[in-house]
Amino acid sequence: MPLQTSSWQVELQCPQCGGPATLAETDRVFSCGYCKVRLGVSYGGGHFRYYLAPGGSADDSREILYVPYWRFKGVAFACRGENVEERFIDASVLAGRAPLAPMSLGFRPQALKLRMASPTTPGKFLSTAVPLGGLLSRLITQIDHAEGEEEKAAPLHHQSFLGETASVIYAPVYMEGEKLYDAVLHRPIGRLLTEEEGAGLAGARSGGALSIGASHAPCGPIDAYDGPFDDHRQWQIQFSPMLCPHCGWDLSGEADARAMLCKNCGSGWELPEIQGGALGRLRVAALAGDSPEGLYLPFWRMRMRVDGLALETYADLAMLCNLPKAIRPEWREQPLHFWLPAFRTSPRQVLKLARAASVFQPGEDDFLEDLPKTELFPVTLSRMQAAQAIKPAIAFMGVPKKTLFPKLAEMRVRITGCMLVYVPFTEQGSELIQPAMHASIGGAGLRFARGV
Repeated sequence: MPLQTSSWQVELQCPQCGGPATLAETDRVFSCGYCKVRLGVSYGGGHFRYYLAPGGSADDSREILYVPYWRFKGVAFACRGENVEERFIDASVLAGRAPLAPMSLGFRPQALKLRMASPTTPGKFLSTAVPLGGLLSRLITQIDHAEGEEEKAAPLHHQSFLGETASVIYAPVYMEGEKLYDAVLHRPIGRLLTEEEGAGLAGARSGGALSIGASHAPCGPIDAYDGPFDDHRQWQIQFSPMLCPHCGWDLSGEADARAMLCKNCGSGWELPEIQGGALGRLRVAALAGDSPEGLYLPFWRMRMRVDGLALETYADLAMLCNLPKAIRPEWREQPLHFWLPAFRTSPRQVLKLARAASVFQPGEDDFLEDLPKTELFPVTLSRMQAAQAIKPAIAFMGVPKKTLFPKLAEMRVRITGCMLVYVPFTEQGSELIQPAMHASIGGAGLRFARGV
């Protein structure tokens, strides 16, 4: 299964002036290079949905059918046996019942720019028939086999996916007679079976793994492309101005940020996860640092309720982690806040930072009155994305693992409160360090965090 490592590009038009623009697939804020408007982008189809445009042809009367592919780029955590395993995934996988279609988009989305699917996109969109979570689990198993790993005997207690991006991408095809054609290159992919032929061919394949443009391909049932289809009239693209709802000032933040700050009134705002949602007000603070020149990294400070595990107070965390400290009476009354990085970094670093910050457990007395004027690193993981790492982080820091891991499957986590906190790190050689937390991020983690 080919893995893609570079960011895919998306074409769109500015809704204000009509000028052309290009976004990275992870971008959620659009800045027009012509009229200079700055807008947040949300989508009405659940996951963002993109498509590859059909190639030019003299015959534009053909009905275009779009084949769905799940696109996932992010981290897979697996709590297996008594270990937390991490794997980085960057792949596209066939998501619908589409005989003869390739199992992956390969490198095509890197060579061609994507477009956002909308109600005005002509053609029919085949429905996604495979849930993303189940598909990713099977994909990991296939990669393990391809890499020569034997089937793992240790039981799998929990699996979660922390996605940098998860979307649906549609590849265009069309039919002429009994032949299926790739609508980008206008080359035949293969011949589809008629109903009579299909009845006479037991065990006809229901999918293929050929690359687009193959001259010899297996057959598939012709009625597979009769539907069902998704109703793309619901796939509205919505743009909202990046202005502070509190004071009307311009919000500051990178194009791929999931939260914005107002430098005028000091408020913080989370971008909506769904179309039609408003900017969500965030409680924002920063820890005091030893040096005013440090880099402040964002963390989610979560108050949560965990069904199936005693994790309400700091004393509970101290016992879970078997900290080499005597349990103080006040710890039994101190509410626990779970800390997770709000920026992309390597999967192992996510777990290490979660443990270091949660064990350190800074209180609100340690917060600055105002946000610092120095550099604040962008929030590139939403709280919903970061929450996917809660169970793996609990498994990583907790002991004894022999009794803890079997509880993960039945454990239910509910977030009851959340705050965005900037934590000061100082550069030391090729690392960023946080002495009070005994935390550091190496060069590889920094490159990952900055998208290099």
